[in-house]
Amino acid sequence: MRQGNFEVFIKSEGRELPEYHMEPVDDKTLGCYVPSEVGKTFEICWRGDTSYDMYDTTVRCDVDGHKAGGSHCSRGLLNASRWGIREAADRRRPFVFSPLITTDDETFAAGPGAHPDLGTVEVQLIHAICITKTGFKTQANQFRPGVVHEKSKKMGVQCVSLGDGRRCKASNKVHVQQINRGEPYLRFVFRYRSKEFLQAEGIMPSNERTASDGQEQAPAGRKRRAAQLYAVLPEAGPSRKRARGSPSAAETSQKDIKPCVARNEDANASGYEFGSVEGRAQATGRTLHSTRRVKHEWRDPGANIIDLTEGEVKREGSPIRLEATGGVIDLTQDED
Repeated sequence: MRQGNFEVFIKSEGRELPEYHMEPVDDKTLGCYVPSEVGKTFEICWRGDTSYDMYDTTVRCDVDGHKAGGSHCSRGLLNASRWGIREAADRRRPFVFSPLITTDDETFAAGPGAHPDLGTVEVQLIHAICITKTGFKTQANQFRPGVVHEKSKKMGVQCVSLGDGRRCKASNKVHVQQINRGEPYLRFVFRYRSKEFLQAEGIMPSNERTASDGQEQAPAGRKRRAAQLYAVLPEAGPSRKRARGSPSAAETSQKDIKPCVARNEDANASGYEFGSVEGRAQATGRTLHSTRRVKHEWRDPGANIIDLTEGEVKREGSPIRLEATGGVIDLTQDED
């Protein structure tokens, strides 16, 4: 999902998950559905440009209502992700889509409001100032396979647990001061559900593939953007070939030739009606005259084509501007 200069998306097993029913929740929040598969790892990714912001940005992640850490990002071009929770300064446990565990034990809260954030991944963007770096603190003990009362289980809802620990770059916790505490300037809410549920509800097309169904395919939006880009590009190749393959040139040629062919047929038909040598001579004269006119009109479209492949050609600068990535920004520091 994208808002302004910032984009947030979820990747599972190296593949970007498609987004469905994207809609604004409020003036600062976008929400959508994504398909999840039990046993698959995933990561929360973001990229954007905060070069013109007054303050740095802290990206905070909540999963199933639990704090999942965050990253403090200095102003500039951002491209980072969060794929798990640290259990040590140099070790992280990945996020994993997992099935819910239900129970009929009445000690567990029941009712639709018992777990309002279950099945959601929320990303908040907050303007903040980095104060200092503090010691490491883990939050891995918050993430266990969810146990809910069977009455409060939502259809198609899964949960997130943590996989086995993996080594990662050592980092300390960053303590920040929020500019507008509790008021993120952007929010993204992903509601992850099973593929079967999304298809049954008509949210996901029945023929849509998921990460394990086959090779990765480019999202339809990207294909449309690429098609629009190629549609405005000028045709390449020699000018003579472009004229031959151009629909306008072909249509012009056909329009010019067809009346001449009709006149040729009329001249030939009238030639047979003359019984004298003079009549046949006049018909032959008309035919030759029409033939010369056909050749002349056939050459007219080509005469207007300017061949730019010879001599010096002035080349203008491309209107497409490519931004430099600038310096490398370390976004691996934990906030929580």
